[in-house]
Amino acid sequence: MPPIFHSAKQAIATRFGQAAAVYHAEAQMQKDCANDLINYLFKALPQPLKLPPGKILEVGCGTGFITQELVDCFGDRSLEITDLSPEMLQFCQAHLQMNLNHQPFKSQIEFHQMDGEAIDPHPLPYAMIVSGFTIQWFKDPIATLRNWRSQLQPGGILLISFPTDQSFPEWRQVCRKLNLPFTANPLPNAELIWTALAQEFSLFQTYDQSMKLTFNSAADFFRNLKAIGAGFNQQDQRLSLSQMRQLINYWDSQTDEISVQFHIAFGVLQK
Repeated sequence: MPPIFHSAKQAIATRFGQAAAVYHAEAQMQKDCANDLINYLFKALPQPLKLPPGKILEVGCGTGFITQELVDCFGDRSLEITDLSPEMLQFCQAHLQMNLNHQPFKSQIEFHQMDGEAIDPHPLPYAMIVSGFTIQWFKDPIATLRNWRSQLQPGGILLISFPTDQSFPEWRQVCRKLNLPFTANPLPNAELIWTALAQEFSLFQTYDQSMKLTFNSAADFFRNLKAIGAGFNQQDQRLSLSQMRQLINYWDSQTDEISVQFHIAFGVLQK
């Protein structure tokens, strides 16, 4: 029986579920960051980390950008793939390409719906928990990450990425100039998260990067957010039609091309 979520969680699951096909086609930044996150685990650390035996859990698989990387890189592992949205799970499962070098993999991968903020203790702790672009939707990311840590084996790895509160400076600046509410969802402060967790892991490696997307118009930017499911406002804060028109017209008048900067945090944390 599927889990029961409160209304905000259900709304998030519904929006992303409705956007699954479009998300997979248009969420290029998320796809690039999935590749960057896995590469960071293998290439950017001073020395390769040794993963203990056991299962890998992915929280918030979406349409499968990170899932595909896990299949390609950890073909000898059992994978537990989860998401809040059953439609995202179905899309991920349908579009996953199994690595032909690991024929048994198909029987070692399981999919199920799960709220990442409410993971029940697992009888066998995980070797690794992976989550890309998920914790920004959580009410208390720090408490959730501590819960995830408790469910890792000794030497287990927590591998995460998320957009930070330094994202969207251009959007924020236009709102400030027009004295309009800035209606982006609140995003996590990476420094606060890393400071809270730094002493709780034996190895703690983080980095951040800025990525810029360009659009023909401000309207195209907002349409893209909505199309991939990320336009849902958790605080139910939105501009009126006239305010939105004012914002779009002014932003377009200031530049020939709309550039929007995302600030992404990455972390490899070993228990």
